[in-house]
Amino acid sequence: MRLRFHGRILGALALLTLLAPAALAVPLHYTVAGGTETGNFNDPGLVIHTANDPGLAGTSFTLNDGGSSTFNFFNIWTDETTINPDDTISMDISATLNFSDPISGGTIHGVTVGGSILFGLAQWGQITWDGPTIITLGDRVFSISFTNEIFNFGFFGLNGGPATERPCRRS
Repeated sequence: MRLRFHGRILGALALLTLLAPAALAVPLHYTVAGGTETGNFNDPGLVIHTANDPGLAGTSFTLNDGGSSTFNFFNIWTDETTINPDDTISMDISATLNFSDPISGGTIHGVTVGGSILFGLAQWGQITWDGPTIITLGDRVFSISFTNEIFNFGFFGLNGGPATERPCRRS
């Protein structure tokens, strides 16, 4: 008998303001235009799927020097049912977040990989990001970073299906 547990999947983004010139110590406004992801969407390797959070485009916030904002960027999941040897090879992923105010964007690269322990007793997909990436515009310097996440965690196989969203964690 195969046991299945329902899990949650998280696709998240943390946006941090790193530095701003001392003369520009006024709050600065940001509006997200959208984003894109590229990754391993076909075998071999852990096949992933992504979908931007429905509320991503139009997300707006204001940051003071040293401030941060955290919001959902995209969901990630796999429809594979078990971790096989090819799924344990790291595969490249990248995600680009675009802003309409200020007009800019940033891309962060990382890897996805499947993992398991104790002969497959526990199995999961994992995303690990490089970064952060630093964006420099005339009146501001800020960074974009994404949270490392575990997805489709299950026992004796992977939990399937699309992401159930939950609050993001800032890295």
